[in-house]
Amino acid sequence: MIDLSLNSLSGTIPLSLGGLSKLEEFMISDNNVTGSIPSNLSNLTNLMQLQLDTNQISGLIPSEIGMLSKMTVFFAWANQLEGSIPASLASCSNLQALDLSHNSLTGSIPAGLFQLKNLTKVLLISNDISGSIPPNIGNCSSLVRLRLGDNRIAGGIPRAIGDLRSVNFLDLSGNRLSGSVPDEIGSCTELQMIDISNNTLDGPLPNTLSSLSGLQVLDVSVNQFSGQIPASLARLASLNKLILSRNSISGSIPSSLGLCSSLQLLDLSSNKLTGTIPVELGRIEALEIALNLSCNGLSGPIPPQISALNKLSILDLSHNQLDGDLSPLAGLDNLVSLNVSYNKLTGYLPDNKLFRQLSPMDLAGNEGLCSSNRDSCFLSDVGSTGLARNRNDIRRSRRLKLAIALLITLTVAMVVMGIIAVIRARRDIEMTMTQNWGIHGLGNLLHSRS
Repeated sequence: MIDLSLNSLSGTIPLSLGGLSKLEEFMISDNNVTGSIPSNLSNLTNLMQLQLDTNQISGLIPSEIGMLSKMTVFFAWANQLEGSIPASLASCSNLQALDLSHNSLTGSIPAGLFQLKNLTKVLLISNDISGSIPPNIGNCSSLVRLRLGDNRIAGGIPRAIGDLRSVNFLDLSGNRLSGSVPDEIGSCTELQMIDISNNTLDGPLPNTLSSLSGLQVLDVSVNQFSGQIPASLARLASLNKLILSRNSISGSIPSSLGLCSSLQLLDLSSNKLTGTIPVELGRIEALEIALNLSCNGLSGPIPPQISALNKLSILDLSHNQLDGDLSPLAGLDNLVSLNVSYNKLTGYLPDNKLFRQLSPMDLAGNEGLCSSNRDSCFLSDVGSTGLARNRNDIRRSRRLKLAIALLITLTVAMVVMGIIAVIRARRDIEMTMTQNWGIHGLGNLLHSRS
């Protein structure tokens, strides 16, 4: 065994290495080795492990490597290799793990690789591989991990993928895959992670996904999926990340998602979802990374049950038609990022550290939301100065009403007193006239008789 990993070695792999016919393991990972892979390594007929990863090795992978029939591990990731993956690797009948990720490899995946009965790991991430996924992939029933992300692989996902009954990690992201996801994927019952994001896949999400009881991560973002979110996803009790963003998914958010009790991240952004935010989402106590429902057509108020998500770090409800106020968000003390812009929200802002520091852009586009004069828009300010103002207004109103009442009473009293005075004055005049008429009238009467 030669293990020179994790040093600062430079230079090239010596040709003399090919003379060590009894060598079983050669490991030079994490160095600064340059040059190419010597073709005479094929002389190492007893070699079982060849680990060349994380160096600066360039050139082609020699086809002679297929002569290493005892090799179980071939790691050459994070180098500068180019050219195609040699089809001769299919002759390495004992190969269990192949990792050629992060190189500049081209061409297609050799179909013969999936004839290897002991192969458990195939990792070809971040190359320039093209062609399609070999249709015979289902023959490799021992496969546990398949990672083909960030290449130029086209075509559809073959139905034969359902024969990979042992696979637990499936990464086909960042390719040019098209068509629908086959229902047969539900037969891969050991799957824990599915990443098929950044492709051009379409059609509805298959209901058979609900058969994957151990699934922890499902990322189908940045595709062209349509239809509705399968309510049956609620059966995935182990699911902790559900990412369906940037598709054309429509309908309402299934209330049954509230049964996904392990969910830490839920991203349904940039779809065509309508209806209200289900109150059941507030039951997902594990939701602590992010809840992103932005860029949809959601309406109605923010449900009060959202306040129970006290572990949540990121909440994005922007670009919807939500109304009502922000009071359900007042108790989310762990939020570090919040965006509620471009809705129909109204009212005042909850008074906590996050809202005090929140960018105006995260509140923009809500005409009825008090955000223009931030210093007077917080609920605590309304509760103190606002309440005092209300009390003063009430007192002033009472005083005004009392003054008006007193004025009316005084006016009425003066009018009544005036009327009484007029009546008395008239009586006095009448009495005086009567008395005068009596004296003068009697005198005149006597005078006329004389």
